Amino acid sequence: MLADLLRETGSGLSYGANSGVQLADKILQLYADRDQVAIMSNNAEAVYIEHFEYAKVMASFENYLKKVVDNRAALADGE
Repeated sequence: MLADLLRETGSGLSYGANSGVQLADKILQLYADRDQVAIMSNNAEAVYIEHFEYAKVMASFENYLKKVVDNRAALADGE
């Protein structure tokens, strides 16, 4: 999921679980290409604003909690 988001948006890199070698390769890749770092940084900021900004996350969470409460109330009423 996160790896897909990073790849699709160009906002970061991912590496295999428990793979120090892959992680080291990614770090060296970024160290060698500062332009890529700048592009990924701009892309990451755009992803944050679009998906993870506090107000958006809280509104989504609030809607989710309302649905949970409504469903519990409906179950309690025997619906």
